[in-house]
Amino acid sequence: MYQNKLKAKIREGTPVVGCIIQMAAPPLVEMCGLLGFDFVFIDAEHGPLSPGECEELVRAADARGITPLVRVWENRRGVILRYMDTGAHGVIVPAINSAREAREAVQAARYFPEGRRGLAGTRASDYGLLLPIGEYTRQANRENLVVGLIESGEAVDNIEEIVATEGLDGIFIGTTDLSHSLGVPGQFHHPAVEAAFQKILRAGRRSKKFMGAVVRSGEEPRVYLELGIQVLLTSVNGLFAAAARDFLAQARTMVGGK
Repeated sequence: MYQNKLKAKIREGTPVVGCIIQMAAPPLVEMCGLLGFDFVFIDAEHGPLSPGECEELVRAADARGITPLVRVWENRRGVILRYMDTGAHGVIVPAINSAREAREAVQAARYFPEGRRGLAGTRASDYGLLLPIGEYTRQANRENLVVGLIESGEAVDNIEEIVATEGLDGIFIGTTDLSHSLGVPGQFHHPAVEAAFQKILRAGRRSKKFMGAVVRSGEEPRVYLELGIQVLLTSVNGLFAAAARDFLAQARTMVGGK
């Protein structure tokens, strides 16, 4: 059974950085590990990733010492089970709008006595070959992360109850869907979005649960860290796009192209 290095860093108060990957490309996961990212955010909600493809990405993460978390596409017990059985070190559950939904996510992701996750000799449990199954469940409950995505006006209204949920380790703030829910899609600095963001931050600080957010192109990570965001995210697509645009601009300038 692994030790969740990401969870240990979070408990120590160390800022951590992750990269979002939405495609079945294990070499990209390996490169994220080699470059020094703390974790990879495997996106099976907005990417076409099956559990089998996710398992290959998790293997790549294990090979390079980077923590694999998976965002599932629905807060449903069977969905969470299949993706967690790949050996992911934690689950990110979208659209957590109430304390009840947060409890359902925790119940689906954790074993008895903390939850109702199904148990079998899968990759997550080393196929049942190395540890007594009871010891594995205790270690998994201790090491795995359960994270809720806050991305709607309803979730903001219920944020105090959500962050008080036992077994929920932290929250990610999804400003894209949040702005959409508030009627101002893509306007991340709209007063309504910023007010909601601040309300989430206040509740997160009081709860002592960690908070995560995406650092967008042109934004400074320092700003988020100063707000109390401990877990920073960026996208491999965004990193590629920024580097490609910079390279093309320099190359075309040098050759006098357009």
